[in-house]
Amino acid sequence: MELLYEIETLLGQDIHKSGESFYSSINTLKKGKYLIVGLNPGGDPKKILSSIKDSFQKIQNPEYNAYYENWLANGKKHRLQENLKTLFAYLEYPLRDVCATNIIYERTRRESDLTISKMEAYKQILSKTINLIEPEVIITFGRKPYNFLLELFPSYPHKTISIESGHSNWTIELTLFALPQQMKVIGLPHLSVYTLYNRPEKMQLLKDFCKPCT
Repeated sequence: MELLYEIETLLGQDIHKSGESFYSSINTLKKGKYLIVGLNPGGDPKKILSSIKDSFQKIQNPEYNAYYENWLANGKKHRLQENLKTLFAYLEYPLRDVCATNIIYERTRRESDLTISKMEAYKQILSKTINLIEPEVIITFGRKPYNFLLELFPSYPHKTISIESGHSNWTIELTLFALPQQMKVIGLPHLSVYTLYNRPEKMQLLKDFCKPCT
């Protein structure tokens, strides 16, 4: 696929670093209503040796979706996975049909370990992904992915409202961009920490926001 070739060209030798490209199958790399964007893959790159390039093979399986894998031992449920499964069930949209990716593909144990040498390349990659998907709604989790999305479209008019998340002083950001076609961006707290699945009133707000503008 042309996008995967472009990603490999932009990342150069970094394509062989421990990491992941997409969390959904190659069948989701097409026009769709939603796009999910996180920051970067977690875990120890010294122990998880599968590379970004390896992930290109993983997504060839049309049934692949990382949010349905067993991320935790002993049958425990991962909060991020459960949040997304519950949210998309509430939105009445199949999670398996949603393209899911990160800003940065390189794996790190901590956010502070991230390098920025390839940030310009990753901006181009995310822009190309957005152009391919043409999403009506982009759902981000974590402050950095949300801010990164805003920086991609600095010259386009947009309006943002903040709502209380129900956890500490964290907020949920809802932004409407007036691009050539309208696009909405949802900025959620990090879903590995925040629990959206037990807050139906917040999910209803998100569902209302995702409805087409009239």
